[in-house]
Amino acid sequence: MKQDISDIVQKALERLNAKWGVALPDIEVEIPRDEAMGDIATTVAMRLATLCKKPPRIIAEEIIAEIKNNILPPSPSLEKGERDIFDKIAIAGPGFINFKFTQKYFHKGLQSLLEEEHSSLRADIGKGAKIQVEFVSANPTGPLHIGHGRGAAVGSALCNILKAAGYDVQKEFYINDAGLQVKLLGRSVYARYQQLLGNEVPFPEDGYKGDYVEDIAHDIHTREGSRYLNTPFEECGEALTDYSYKMMLAHIGDDLKDFGVVFDNWQSERALHEQGKVESAIHTLRSKGLIYEKDGAVWFSATRFEDDKDRVVRKKDGEYTYFASDICYHKDKLDRGFDTIIDIWGADHHGYIPRIRSVLEAFDLPKEKFRVILIQMVSLLRHGVPVQMSKRAGAFITLREVIDEVGPDITKFIFLTRKADSHLEFDIDVAKE
Repeated sequence: MKQDISDIVQKALERLNAKWGVALPDIEVEIPRDEAMGDIATTVAMRLATLCKKPPRIIAEEIIAEIKNNILPPSPSLEKGERDIFDKIAIAGPGFINFKFTQKYFHKGLQSLLEEEHSSLRADIGKGAKIQVEFVSANPTGPLHIGHGRGAAVGSALCNILKAAGYDVQKEFYINDAGLQVKLLGRSVYARYQQLLGNEVPFPEDGYKGDYVEDIAHDIHTREGSRYLNTPFEECGEALTDYSYKMMLAHIGDDLKDFGVVFDNWQSERALHEQGKVESAIHTLRSKGLIYEKDGAVWFSATRFEDDKDRVVRKKDGEYTYFASDICYHKDKLDRGFDTIIDIWGADHHGYIPRIRSVLEAFDLPKEKFRVILIQMVSLLRHGVPVQMSKRAGAFITLREVIDEVGPDITKFIFLTRKADSHLEFDIDVAKE
C-alpha cells in the first residue's frame, strides 16, 4: 500500500515538475497516528514548499488535483473525481496529504494475498546470497531441554524469513561428538550396564543420571546380552560410547522433527578431526606465527586480535581442546562458500564471540561475515510456580515433555513471543488454556 501511494505521488510530481522545474525530494509516506486522518499520509508538499516558493497547502492542492484528474483512471461506478483506490484524499494541518483507501482496494489486496500467498509479501532482498545458520547443536549426551527448544524455534523462524527474503539458506546442526562429555556419557552407560548385570561398578561422580542412561544400558543389554560383563571400560568403552551418543543423537533428531525443525546438514566434530582439518587449521596458524608452546601446551595468540587472553588449542596430554575444533569449524564454514554464517548460542557463550572473531581475522577471513544471536534462558512454570525437575532428564525439563503436553506449534509460538535475548517465562498451564 505504501508503495502504491509512493508510485502515484511520484507520477503526479513528475507531471507537475514540468512547470515547477525543481529537484524533487524523496517521497516519504507514513501511517497517521490518528486513524480518523486516513490510512496513509505524506509530507512531500511541505518538503516542496521552499523549493517551489509556495505555501505547502497550495502545493498539496495541486498534487491532489493532478492525482484525481490525470494519474488515476476514472471509474464509472464512482462520482467524478473519485477513483477505485481512494475513498478520500484530503489536506490536513500545514500541508499533510492524507489518503483513505476504498473497501474495494482493501478487498483486492486481500484477494492478491490469497492467490499469491508465496510471493505477495516477499521481496528478493537476498538475491541468492548464501547464508548458513547453525543452531541447537546440543551435546548428544542427553535429551533436548527447553532452552534448546527456544534456540530451535528462533533458528527455524530466522531461516524461514531469510528464505522468504531471497537468501540461499542452509540449516546446520554441529555435533559435539569428540569431547570429554561424550566419553562421560559412555562411562555413565557402562556403569548402568554393569549394574544391570549385577556387577556393582561405581557410577561416575559427574556422570549423567537421567533415566535415559538406564534406557540405553537396557537397549545394549537387549542387543548384546552379557557380552561386555566385567569387561574393563578401556576395552569396550569406545563401542559403548559410540552406540550411546548415536542413540541420543537419533532421539534428538526425532524430537526436532516432531517440533517441526529439520536440518539440511549435520556436521560432526569428530569428522573434522578424522579428516585432518583440525590439525591443518592449527598448522596454518602456526605458519602465520600465531601458535606457540608454553607450559607443555600449545597456544593460539588470540590477544593479537580481539580476545582478552591467549587460548590453549592442545593440552599437555596431547588432546585438542574444544576451541581447536571451533577454530577449524568456523574456517571450514566460510571455506564452503557461505557469504554469511550465523551462530545461535546460549547467552552464557557471549564471551566466545571475540574468540571466533579473532580466529577469522587470523585466517584473513572477513569477520563481518560472522554473526551471533544469543538466546536467553527459559523458566518453566505451572500456574506461576517454577517447575523444578524432570525424572527423565535428571536435572531439567525436556523439550519432548513440553511439546507432548502443549503441542509443537503453541510451544514454538510462545518461544517467539519475546526477543531472543530476553528472559522468557513459559507457563505450561497458561499455554494449555
